[in-house]
Amino acid sequence: MTWIKLDDAFDQHPKLLEVGPVAAWVFVRSLCYSGRNLTDGLITRAVARELAGSSRQGQRVVSALVAARLWEITTGGYAIHDFLEYQPSRASVLAVRLTKAEAGRLGGLRTGAARRSRLEAEHEAPAKHGASDLLEANGKANGKQNRTPVPGPVPGPDRAPSSRRSGTKDDGAIHHISVALAQIAHRSASTGDADEPLIP
Repeated sequence: MTWIKLDDAFDQHPKLLEVGPVAAWVFVRSLCYSGRNLTDGLITRAVARELAGSSRQGQRVVSALVAARLWEITTGGYAIHDFLEYQPSRASVLAVRLTKAEAGRLGGLRTGAARRSRLEAEHEAPAKHGASDLLEANGKANGKQNRTPVPGPVPGPDRAPSSRRSGTKDDGAIHHISVALAQIAHRSASTGDADEPLIP
């Protein structure tokens, strides 16, 4: 879509007042036609008949536009007087369209490249983190903690849990060993070294 330019005193121009409202409207339509079709102000005889009508009144309108020098007679029809002095030329309109199309194409390429690099970064992120980091992140996202459970003291083979006496040296040693094993297991799980033996 192109735009035609009319100043705010256009309706009071002496030439338009001379030709009357019907011819003035035909002149405005000729400006619109030429701007829309990028004819640089050229109006063929067929288009002039379409704009003004083919009746005698239409012929009088065309004659009035020529007499007022709003239209000039050319080989193939008519030319709008001083069209290119006030309206954009076909070449300038096409140049602007080409510039905008190229800018849009480059913008689309930049947007596509940014989208691809973002997607690549998202796909590379899991490879950079160990399984424990992902488990920990998943646990934080779910509001849960992914910790290895700490086992309680394990009774020895020669004693049943109910026969143990509380407060003995054996109970304290078993407790310390259980806590140490649990800490080692937790450390192994959080560093991703789960395949290494817990006790060297």
